[in-house]
Amino acid sequence: FDLRRTLFSALLGLACHADKAETGGVDLIDVQSSTRALVLAAHAQTLSAPDDSTNIDWGRGIALGPETLLVRGLLFGDPPTLVVHLFERSNGAFQLVDDILLPDSAYTQYFGRSRRSLVLDGDTAYIGDPNTPNAPNMNGRVHVLRRDATGLAVVDVWDDDGIGVTGYGAQIALSGDVLVIGAPLESDPIHESGVVYVYRRQEGTFVLHEKLTSPLPSEWGYFGGTLDLQGERLVIASGLSPTDPLLHFFDVGQTEVSFVETLPLETPDVDGSYFVPVEVWLDGGHLLVAINSAGPGDIPSWVAAFRRENGTWMAVQTLSAEVENTPGGNIIDVALSGNTAAIGW
Repeated sequence: FDLRRTLFSALLGLACHADKAETGGVDLIDVQSSTRALVLAAHAQTLSAPDDSTNIDWGRGIALGPETLLVRGLLFGDPPTLVVHLFERSNGAFQLVDDILLPDSAYTQYFGRSRRSLVLDGDTAYIGDPNTPNAPNMNGRVHVLRRDATGLAVVDVWDDDGIGVTGYGAQIALSGDVLVIGAPLESDPIHESGVVYVYRRQEGTFVLHEKLTSPLPSEWGYFGGTLDLQGERLVIASGLSPTDPLLHFFDVGQTEVSFVETLPLETPDVDGSYFVPVEVWLDGGHLLVAINSAGPGDIPSWVAAFRRENGTWMAVQTLSAEVENTPGGNIIDVALSGNTAAIGW
């Protein structure tokens, strides 16, 4: 396999340990002030996989609504089978009410595995099923699930129009009537430079409106592998190219998406090393970017924090995994609300 694409998948934390049935869990916390917040309050509840003897990586994809929780898991077998569990809040605690098996996902180890590839919109969920270097003939897909009186059901499957290896569904973000889906392996206009699909809600249904390409396209740029959408501001990362990783900012207007600016991310000058932004979190005038590395030098992952001042993004802090006594450890997730950040290694 192409080294860069293999590194890209590994750095995004997509490697599946299918050689053993590792059971995961979900810790629920009380959330204060903001729907985007990860402000940790008193611990509320711990959930374990309902079928814990055979469930792999349970909890690697989570979508949380006011009264609903979706958790993605993978049932051990040959081949493994995707399962999505639906929980509802009852008497202050989440209870399992339904599950759905999806045995035909393109490459199930990757289905909905990222926090940003499983999105809730009321009674509807959008779950990314990106193809990977290990499944070169599979198109990326997004499964649309809807909950009604009888439980969960697949109501639609979106794909990348049969283009091929695109990574469509790698990350998804939703804000109001706009839904964006990353396809970081799509070769438009350059080999694996990446594309982001923008959908707008029309009469209750999301319709493809436009495709965004990188303002600075490069081979192996993987534009769309990491993104976030907040209100009218969209940020999309590109990385693992010969240059330093980049963050591209767009304004989401009523009729079109317009490019605003590009923010370069400084990385160490180490020959043969690759750096990729694995998570980006935008919250008003604050920004967090998690960057993982691979290659010589055993460079630890780090999180860069920025603040918007006088129309410019100013670097205010860098937190290295090495500081937290986890040298070389990859960052799993970041979240930001106001002046509080949560980082998972």
